[in-house]
Formats: sequence, structure tokens, C-alpha cells
Amino acid sequence: MIVQIFVRSLNRFFEDGHRGWTREKRSSLGMYMDALLVLSLSILLASATGCPRPSEGECEGEEEGEYHIEFTQVPDYGTSDLLHGQVCVPPSVSCDDLVVAVYIKVEDMWWTKPYSALPLTSIQQDCTWQCPIVTGGCDQCATEIAAYLLPAGIEPPSCGPCDQLPDIPGTLAFTSVERTGSDRRLSFAGYEWKTKQSDCPMGPGPNYFSNAPEDVWVDSEGLHLTISEHDGTWYCTEVILDASLGYGTYTFQTRGRVDVLDPNVVLGLFTWDVGERDAHFREMDIEFARWGNAGEYTNGQYVVQPCDACPGCANRCSRFRVDLSDEASDITHYIIWKPNLVIFKSYYGSYLGATPPEEMLIHTWSRIDPDVPEPGNENLRFNLWLFSGNAPANAQGAEVVITDFAWSSEGEGEGEGEGEGEGEGEGEGEGEGEVEVDYTYEDFQLDNVCTYTDNWCGWADVVGKAVVYGQMALDLDVPPWCTNLEVTVDICCNGWGEGLAGGW
Repeated sequence: MIVQIFVRSLNRFFEDGHRGWTREKRSSLGMYMDALLVLSLSILLASATGCPRPSEGECEGEEEGEYHIEFTQVPDYGTSDLLHGQVCVPPSVSCDDLVVAVYIKVEDMWWTKPYSALPLTSIQQDCTWQCPIVTGGCDQCATEIAAYLLPAGIEPPSCGPCDQLPDIPGTLAFTSVERTGSDRRLSFAGYEWKTKQSDCPMGPGPNYFSNAPEDVWVDSEGLHLTISEHDGTWYCTEVILDASLGYGTYTFQTRGRVDVLDPNVVLGLFTWDVGERDAHFREMDIEFARWGNAGEYTNGQYVVQPCDACPGCANRCSRFRVDLSDEASDITHYIIWKPNLVIFKSYYGSYLGATPPEEMLIHTWSRIDPDVPEPGNENLRFNLWLFSGNAPANAQGAEVVITDFAWSSEGEGEGEGEGEGEGEGEGEGEGEGEVEVDYTYEDFQLDNVCTYTDNWCGWADVVGKAVVYGQMALDLDVPPWCTNLEVTVDICCNGWGEGLAGGW
């Protein structure tokens, strides 16, 4: 009521002022004084109570004398409305001396709002504030919004984007809220899976993603992933394991003609950690794709990221070909993840909980490297998507079924007891234990390296011995049941005594 009286008095005063002072001058002047009185009274009340309260109630969770920030109006997912909020402060603090830093999360990445060049939102005298959060890109599809209350003069980090919310020294209060278009989850193979939904183009692709029951579902056959068209727009599907499993054996069974997928269609079975850009998102992939090239002979690949194109990223990937039929389209895949080691295998047929026959092996590849990611907050993901967001060349949808999945922390790959078929991973598996690779520095006996007369391999500092310097790199296919690995290197001078010749 105080604000209403104040506004009406000012309006009346300015109306009178516009007409001039020739009539009812003293009455107008008296009303002007009333306006000043009300203004003084409103300031006095604000100082006494700290933060003005909206009519719907006080700041939630506020303790007297503490800073507090909250959202009073959050735009619905997919809309472009303003974000509204308010702050509460100690009685001795003016809201004019504070600012708000707002960030939104779009596709697992954080962005400064309203702009990187304008990262701060001012606070009104009544301690309310508002911020436009849809200023470009896919902002309307943000799934989380965060706000920091800061003293004026602090420059918050600019996210354009950031993997994680920044830590801002001097923050007085913080709040955040999640919002989604549809938070749908599925139960499959003994685990809970989140479904991806976006009405804005997002990665991979970029593509639109649907989590509608007719597009991604679980039945007695397994988990169904599809690509489908709705009202002229192509939608892809993706599910995300609601857990981080770490080292162990991941076993997947797929059903469907992954050998003849449309050139623009990609099936991915992979690990992903949204907050680890520096670790290449801890991404390791089994993918079936021809990357838009209808004439490509190979149709599958194993990858340890980073790898922009396979082939083309040296020894970080391996391409292969699979041939299936409508009657026999089942494949069992393995990712065996150990410290500094990852092994990929694929077999024709379904063998979860059993030992696959070696004659059914399609392809295997391993990488021994310190760059093999360590566990963190990665999640397993399955997706069916369109390369570069291009529509299927055949203008038809696609479907692949993940018939089963299991994980074992102890199993070393194929074998009995690897899992119970429901993803529980209770079995021990055959051949448990770590693969150990030992590198040993040796002082070689000079007689075993070179002759005294042709000692061009490096002069010996110690009589009777020569020290061999250098480095070597090698790729090995390590059987999953192997517990110890011994590598023998024979070194000798070549026939002319010039340098070293090696044998493996």
C-alpha cells in the first residue's frame, strides 16, 4: 500500500506540474510533500526489515542477518521468458551494493548469462532482480540454472562454456534449480538409465533427441533405440547409465543389422565423463558407422579418445568389418578396462555368462598406454544418432536392440560367471587378476652386444660392459586371462658395427 500511495501522489503531482502552478498550487505542493513523506517512510521501513518481501511470502530458508538469494519465477523449459529472483540481506547492507552472476547448463556445459561480455545482473532497490537467460544457441533447452550473490566489484569467471560451475571467491549466497522437458527413466539389465531429451540440436551430431515411449523403450527383447521422424524433424535416442562403474569388464549384446546401417546412422556403446574435458571425457567407444561414406568397406571401430577420424588417429583406433543376416544379427561385445590397458572384443552370437568360441571372433584390439583413462565420474551410454545431423540417406528410420548388458569388477573378459545376465556382475569369471607389464633397465655384457674391435654401440664406462640407451614402443594383443606378461628384446650390433640391430 505504501508504494501505491507514493506512486499515485507522484503521478498527481506531475500532472499538476504539467498544467502549471496557476491553479491549486498550494494543494499540489502539499501532495508533493506527502509524496516525500511516504518516500522517507518506505526507506525507513526497508532499513528496519532488511529485504522487502513480495506479497507471496518471505525468502525461503532465510536466517536473520544472513545473505540469501532465490528464484521467484523460473521460465518453463523451452520458453524464452525472463528469470526473476530476489535477495535478502542484513539490515545494514544495501542491495545496491550487490550483483548477481547467472549461469545456465545446456547439454552438460555451463554458460554465462546474459552474455560473456555482460556477466553481471544488477539488483533493484527493492532487492529484486531479473535476467534474460535465452540470448542465443539452445538456451531455452537449459536443464539447470544457477545464481551467485556477489559484492559489487567482483568479476566472475566467464563460461563460454565451462565443464563445471566456477568457484567464485567472495560469494555471499548461491542457489540453483533443475528443469527438464521430460525426466523419463528406464530399468534395463538390473540398472537404471536416464533418457536423453532435447528439442534443440545437441551433440552428438548435433541432433534432436526424443525420450518418448514410442522412440525408446524396454520390453522382453531388450532396450530399443530408434531414429524416427516426427513432423518433418528427425529424432535420435540415447540412454545414460545412472551409475559410474569404473574398471572391470563391460559386456553388451546387440541385435540388429548394424552391418548395413544407413551411411548417416551411428550406433555408439561408450563411456563418457561430462566434467573431464582435459581427460577427453574418459571416452572409449565401440561404434558402428560409415560416417556418411556409402562406399566404406569397414563398418565398425574401437576407439580410445582423442580421435577425430578413424582411420587417421594413429594407434588410437581400429576399424573392422562385420557381416550379419536377418536371421543371425546378434553380437556380443566386450570392453575390458584395467589400469593402463583396455581390450575390445566382438563375437558373432549371444554369450553373456558363457565363453564365446574363438571361431566366432569378429575382431579384437587392445591398447596399453598411460593415456588409457582412469575411472572418474564416467557413465556408460548407448545411442543411435545421425552423423552431422544429416537425415538418413534412405529417408527411413532405424532401430537397434541392446538385448542385454552386464558388468563385472573381477571378471577378465569372456567366461563363465562373468555376470548373471542382469547386470549384477556377481560372478568371478575365469582368469581373474591384473595384467602386469614390467620394464627392466639392463646393463648388458659387452661380449653379448658388440665385439671389442667393433664397439660402435657406445663406449663402455665399465670394463666388460656397455650401457644401451634408447626407447621402444609396441602394441600387444594381451589375452584376457593373462596375469603376467614377459617381453624379451635381443640387441646386438649390425654386421658393420654401426649402431644396434634388434630382434623381438
